[in-house]
Amino acid sequence: MIMVASKMDAVNKDKLTALKKYGALVADNGGFCSLSVAPDQRWPSSAFSHFSSVSVTNFEVIQSTDVNEGPRSPGAPRVDAGPDQIVALETSVSLQAQVFYTNALPLTLEWRLYSGPPMVTLTGTNQAVATATFHAPGDYTLMFSADDGVHAVAYDAAVITVPGNAPLPPVNLRILSVP
Repeated sequence: MIMVASKMDAVNKDKLTALKKYGALVADNGGFCSLSVAPDQRWPSSAFSHFSSVSVTNFEVIQSTDVNEGPRSPGAPRVDAGPDQIVALETSVSLQAQVFYTNALPLTLEWRLYSGPPMVTLTGTNQAVATATFHAPGDYTLMFSADDGVHAVAYDAAVITVPGNAPLPPVNLRILSVP
C-alpha cells in the first residue's frame, strides 16, 4: 500500500492512489528502493519521475501468507482468512480464519477493517472465528493477523462485497403448457 505524499500535485496523487488500490511491485534492494509498474504506451516516459521523492517509509508490504506461500521463517505462524464473500446489507457473516502454527509461543490474533466503508460491526476480533455485520454497501477488506512476538506478523485478507441494491426476492418459475 502506498501512502499518498502530501507534496505531490493532483495528477501524481491520483497515480499514487491508483497504485495503492491496484498494487505495484516495490523492491528494497538494500541501498535503494525501486518501484515497478507495468509498461504501457499510454504513459509518457516521465509519468512516474516525480515518485523519486516518495520515501520507502511510505510503503506498506502486504504479503499473503497462505500455507503454500511465503517466504516464512521456520516455525512462523501462517494464516488463511477464508474465502471472499458477497453478502446482503445488514447481514451478519461468520469470518473463519485458519491459523497454522506449531510453536508453543502464545499468539495474538486480530480481525480488523483494512479498507472500505467504516460501517461494519466486528465481534470476536481477537479470535480466528469472528462475526461481521455490514451497514452500508461497498467492498470491505477485512484483515486477519497472527503475531507470536518473534516472527514477522502473518496477514491474510477476506474481501466482503455488499451490493448497493437490496437483495431480490426469490423467483418462482412456473412452466405452463401451451395448447
